[in-house]
Amino acid sequence: MPRGTPLTPDEIARCVPLYEQSGNYCEVARQMGTSESTVREALHRVRNATRRDLHARAVDAGIREARAAMRAAVRRARALLREPLEPRDVHALAQAASLSTMRFLDMKRARLERDKLRLEAEQIRERTRALVQWDEVLAGATPEERAAVYEVAERVRERSRQAASGPPTGRDPQPAGERDER
Repeated sequence: MPRGTPLTPDEIARCVPLYEQSGNYCEVARQMGTSESTVREALHRVRNATRRDLHARAVDAGIREARAAMRAAVRRARALLREPLEPRDVHALAQAASLSTMRFLDMKRARLERDKLRLEAEQIRERTRALVQWDEVLAGATPEERAAVYEVAERVRERSRQAASGPPTGRDPQPAGERDER
């Protein structure tokens, strides 16, 4: 397998036990017929995915424990409310319950934001993979053909920037040769 060729999920699954046995990326690469860096990167991705999963489980367990503690605190607060209390004590209990609830909501929002960012990053990766394919397309192009492609790409980029910032002021957005004269 050529250097830099990504491993398939099946190949990665075969790499994991080989690495657990040898503890050596080079040995696994020799057995798999690929480069050491490809094996190392694939195993790091597996390890990071495992860490991400373990972290998500730990956060979920923490949220469950916090909810249980909150329910217990609410039960205690209800018991206290049955007894005569000063208004400031009632206020303190209500404020504590409110702050605890806000913390739970913040934890949930943080997890949702993290998931959203992860999905956005994956979308960006997919878009850049499509761009990488242009390098393969242009591999056999002459310098003049490459220059023409890059010039077109730059014009499209400039139009996108102009569209994002609105039409230019004081200028006709449509060149004179393209106007529809009736």
